Amino acid sequence: MCVHLAILCIGVLTRHILADKSALVKTQIKIFKTLLKKILIAVKENVTIKTLQKKGAFSMNNIMGERIRALRKQHDLTQEALGKMIGVQKSAIRKYEKGEVENIPRSSLKIMADYFGVKPSYLMGFDEATERELQLQKEVEVCELFQDCYGKEALETISMFLKLDSYDRSAVTTMIQSLLSTEKYERK
Repeated sequence: MCVHLAILCIGVLTRHILADKSALVKTQIKIFKTLLKKILIAVKENVTIKTLQKKGAFSMNNIMGERIRALRKQHDLTQEALGKMIGVQKSAIRKYEKGEVENIPRSSLKIMADYFGVKPSYLMGFDEATERELQLQKEVEVCELFQDCYGKEALETISMFLKLDSYDRSAVTTMIQSLLSTEKYERK
């Protein structure tokens, strides 16, 4: 029975992951691997799936935590700032993001969803990402990569540049080109 259930779970999860084109596929693959390990251990040790469910082995909190973390970073919020916004400590936000809290209060989910511009059901892992949410996730990944390569100051400078209208962007670009054409920056 457990072996059949494990094979069924593998098939369902594989189809779900392959059908999902979102940026959250990495998270889903991690969850898939974790679930697969738990199922295989259960089969090996002859533990029932019901026992694993009671222990929270199939919790969706990791998806919720990953989504909260990604949206928090996209909106350039610290854990402390998000905590203040919803009336909890920084440590509570850390626990939410790590999936250590099973029942986040509805009021907190509602405040976060409204602030981030998503549905509470998306935060909880029930809805798939919309195009806007996928774009936000991609932006977070690009920003993290850019910051890793060039530092926080460079990321902040680019963020300020992107807030400018086209006229001011053109002016800043002209100033940068002018500076780079000086002898100080010419290639030798």
